[in-house]
Amino acid sequence: MQLAAKTDSTQPDEFVSVNQIHKDFGTGQSKRNVLSNISFSIKRGSFVSLLGVSGCGKSTLLQIIAGLLKPDGGQVALDRMPVNAPPFRMLYLFQQYTKSIFPWRSVTGNIAFGMESRKKWSRHEIAERCSELIKLVGLDGFGDYYPRQLSGGMQQRVAIARALACEPDVLLMDEPFSAVDAMTRSSLQDLVLKLWSSLGLTIVFVTHDIAEAIYLSDRVIVLHRSPSGVALDMYIDLPYPRNQLVTLDLPDFLKYRHRLYKEIYSEESTK
Repeated sequence: MQLAAKTDSTQPDEFVSVNQIHKDFGTGQSKRNVLSNISFSIKRGSFVSLLGVSGCGKSTLLQIIAGLLKPDGGQVALDRMPVNAPPFRMLYLFQQYTKSIFPWRSVTGNIAFGMESRKKWSRHEIAERCSELIKLVGLDGFGDYYPRQLSGGMQQRVAIARALACEPDVLLMDEPFSAVDAMTRSSLQDLVLKLWSSLGLTIVFVTHDIAEAIYLSDRVIVLHRSPSGVALDMYIDLPYPRNQLVTLDLPDFLKYRHRLYKEIYSEESTK
């Protein structure tokens, strides 16, 4: 069994569409507007980062896109179909990855879980696919290990492999590398770029790290602080494949970083 890249010759501009999303929390006098009339569309195969300071509503918006949280206004659509509940074609990778993998299951068992619950694959196909994914995320030889025996970075690789096992079209990632050290973070960034490129995924990635957003993405959407709207929608024209030693020193990378830093922190300085 081969893990094939997904292709679509039409490449619709509105594969994921976010239309006039509005979200409040609380009631009465404690009611607070978190997201206000947010709209954008995402092309199939894109890597889009949602960037902003803590508390600007990035994770709330990602949960709405995933169908995990209902907006108070507006609509999200996947391939022109309304998202009213989590769709099978879209998977959400939680920030607290240690809580999303099962401590009583091995690496192989964790990766197999989603496939077992969908009843789409035979036992042989599940075993074969688990083996391929373990190699793909760099965990060859660790299939029988349990989460407690793995480092934080390795546990995150398990979470990524489990998400990919169910063949999503869209992967939603909520600050997935925030809990790991800098060296592990760089390694995981490169892993995600490799998977994105080889499998033809569409990725929406939440981060508050400007350099990370530029390094990974072909597009960065900046959110204002709550009540949040789109402050800046910027396409990143840097060559792929990207390289930690080369890309971060490119003059255009530094220009993008300056532009995003100015957008985010000029707003903060006026608070």
